Amino acid sequence: MYFIFSKHAIDRMFVRGISKEEVKEILLKGAKFGPNSRGLMHSRLYGIEVVYDRKNGTYKIVTLFRVKER
Repeated sequence: MYFIFSKHAIDRMFVRGISKEEVKEILLKGAKFGPNSRGLMHSRLYGIEVVYDRKNGTYKIVTLFRVKER
């Protein structure tokens, strides 16, 4: 498995204090849903949602954000 992080995703990770290892854990263990209207998947765990594209075993992380828990 390969992980590619967009510049935007790296900026969001830095601002929120989230490591690459945490993002990988969210992708592998989180609840998955999608694809959205752009064909991207979402994975959610620990109140963080990661938006990504997956092709041929490569994950391209587009962005991430915190989700308000209900």
